[in-house]
Amino acid sequence: MRLCFAFFLSLLACLVSSQARVLKPGDQLQIVSVEDASLCVTRLLGAAGDIQLPGFGSVHLAGLSLEEANRLITKQRHLAPGDLTLNLVPLKGKAVLIYGAVRNVGELSLTPNMRLADALRIAGPTVAADLDLIEIESDAGQLATVSFDASPLRPEANPYLQPGDRIVLPLASGPLEVAVVGGVKKTGPVAYQRGITVQQAIDAAGGPTNHANTKDVRILRGGVEVRRLDLAQSGATELHRADTVVVALADSRRFVTVVGEVKNGGLIAWKEGMTLKDAIHDAGGGTDKADLENLRVQRMLGEDRFRKLMGLTKSGEMKLIANDVIQVPLKGATPPPPKPNETGPKRVVPPL
Repeated sequence: MRLCFAFFLSLLACLVSSQARVLKPGDQLQIVSVEDASLCVTRLLGAAGDIQLPGFGSVHLAGLSLEEANRLITKQRHLAPGDLTLNLVPLKGKAVLIYGAVRNVGELSLTPNMRLADALRIAGPTVAADLDLIEIESDAGQLATVSFDASPLRPEANPYLQPGDRIVLPLASGPLEVAVVGGVKKTGPVAYQRGITVQQAIDAAGGPTNHANTKDVRILRGGVEVRRLDLAQSGATELHRADTVVVALADSRRFVTVVGEVKNGGLIAWKEGMTLKDAIHDAGGGTDKADLENLRVQRMLGEDRFRKLMGLTKSGEMKLIANDVIQVPLKGATPPPPKPNETGPKRVVPPL
């Protein structure tokens, strides 16, 4: 007797709860009509909160209680209130619903240990999706906003999913770009597309400068550092919209000087292994009037001091050291061989 009474109370509590609860996208609704057999259907509320009724079309029910939904349908179908019964039906199996800025909207079968990354891989976010503001609502109505990141270092950004979860991917409200700053040739915004990597973003910014420390690259998300990496090892790391990539500068900045018939003469950042050909290239290359086969190369520091005439074809792979000076003459105006007491071109002093 007590067992039957307890069961009755439990059933009553469920009924009261279902009446108080409002309908949401992903809910499965059973409709029973004694007057209109065509209305005896089971329908899933779509991403917009609508259901499709046979011979009638779309009806928006999200945000209504079962009683309110009943009154709406009976009024539109000209039925008496008692002619229609609505019931919430649990989804078969374990499922989640994903909708918003994804290519595949709808119900996903929940697998053991399924995470947000798994759902996104199946649903396929569009390029306009804002992965930093993903909303996950539990079946109990608890709402969480997640900035997605599949990195194992941030498990909270790739949570496990629970039965009945609803995942919403909003449209990005800001520009589709990332920023690249620091030791790159063109600092500023770079066009964002889904899957863009750190290496691709840096390449789009003109690539690292000679004084960049590519072993120290940081990713900022919302102004907070989320990753620090070595570009050579982790350049394939994917970025999110509005990320900022910061390429560190080398602790010590040293230069060579390229003057004469080059497009962008002056101080050129030096790095280990830099060749004569690299220096001319970094100076913008020779002008149309440049004589690249009669370069005057002067080394003013160290034990190996010299002043030499060199051709780019034969000596282009010669290794330079910091503070070397390269003079590119005009065609037909090849300077004479340097004399022992000749001072040579003056070195440009680096800025402080």
